[in-house]
Amino acid sequence: MDVNIINRNQGHAIAPGSLPQRYDGLDGQTGRPGFDFKPTHELPTPRAGHTQVEESGESPDLPFSPTTPPRRATSSGSLVGNAVRLKPLKATGRLYLRVKHNLRKRVALLSRHLVPNQARVKAIIAYQRSVNWLRYGDPNFPRAVAIEISVFCNRTCHYCPNSTNKTPKVFMSEEMFDVALRRLAEIRWEGIVDYNFYNEPTADDRLIEFVKKTREAVPAAMPRVITNGDYLTAHLAHSLIQAGVVNFSISRHYPVNDAWDRKMRGLLEEFGPYITLHRIWPREDLSNRGGEVKIENYRPISTCDAPAVALNILHNGDVILCCCDYKRRHVFGNITQSGLLEIWRNPGFAVQRENVRNGSPQYDICKACFGKR
Repeated sequence: MDVNIINRNQGHAIAPGSLPQRYDGLDGQTGRPGFDFKPTHELPTPRAGHTQVEESGESPDLPFSPTTPPRRATSSGSLVGNAVRLKPLKATGRLYLRVKHNLRKRVALLSRHLVPNQARVKAIIAYQRSVNWLRYGDPNFPRAVAIEISVFCNRTCHYCPNSTNKTPKVFMSEEMFDVALRRLAEIRWEGIVDYNFYNEPTADDRLIEFVKKTREAVPAAMPRVITNGDYLTAHLAHSLIQAGVVNFSISRHYPVNDAWDRKMRGLLEEFGPYITLHRIWPREDLSNRGGEVKIENYRPISTCDAPAVALNILHNGDVILCCCDYKRRHVFGNITQSGLLEIWRNPGFAVQRENVRNGSPQYDICKACFGKR
C-alpha cells in the first residue's frame, strides 16, 4: 500500500537526545529516567490485512523523528495520596465482559472490510448516542475518554499548538491513572479509552501496562492509541494488541521519510485490521485549536460537538472543556474529588456545551473556533 499521501508541512522534530534526562514535573515532583522499550516475547505469525486511509480526525503530529522513544520520568511520590484500589470483578462477571469485548472487537474489525467508512462511522456514533442516552440519560455524553498520560510530544506541527509551545516531559502519576480507571469503572464505561491530549502516548514506556490495567479495570472498554507512528514498532504494536488495544489511529505527516514509509508498510501488512491511517495535511477542515494556531483559509464552524467527542482528563486529574482548550483554562472538576458523571453534570459545564452546540459561544477559545474573535 502506498502511504505517500501528504504534500506539505512546516514542523520541526525535537530529537530526544536534546531533552534533559531529569527534570521537575509540573506538580513539583522530581522524576527519574525510564528505559527504552524492549520486546519480552516473540511476534505471532504475520497476518495480512487492509487499512483505510481516512480524511477525518486530527492527531498530534509532525515530521519524522528517531525511532527510539525519549526516556520518561515517573514520580517517586504520590500525587493523590494512597490511590484507591480497584475492586476486582467476580470471575464470572469478568469472563462475560471479556467475551463481550472480544466479540465487539471482532465485529468492528469485520465491519471495516464490509461497510463503507462513512456509513460505519455514522452507525457507530448513532449506537454510542443510544447507549449514552440509556445509561447516562444524555445522548451527548462523550463517546471517548482521553487520559493524558504525559504532556510530551516529539513533534511540532505548524497546525498544532505544540509548534509554538515546548512540551515538557511531564507524566501522569500511576496513582492518578488508577483513580481515572476507578472513575471509569464507576460508570461501567464501554466506550473508547485514549491515552493522549496533545502528547505522543507511545513515548511513555508505561503504555503497555496502562492498557493492561484498563482492560482489567473496565473490561468492556476499547483502548485506542492515537499516535504519529514514529515510535511504533512491530514489537510494540504486538504487545499493545496483546494487552488489549483495538485500534491504532496513526497520523501521516510531511516531510516524507522513506524509513517511516517502509516501517508503516510492514505494520500495515502485519496488523492491518488494527490500523487506521489518517491524512492530516493538507486538509480543508483543520481546527485553529481555539485560536492557538493560524490556519490558512480557515473555515469557521457554526456548531460544535467537541465536548461530546471526548472527555479530556489531564495528567493532574483536571477535566477540561474540550480538546481545543490547549492552555487548560476551563476546568470543570477533578477526578480526585468528583466522579465523571458529577463533573459532566456540572451546571457550568452543561451551559457551555449547550452554548457551542447552538452556535452561541461565550469563551474566547470557542469564539475563535466560530470565527467570532
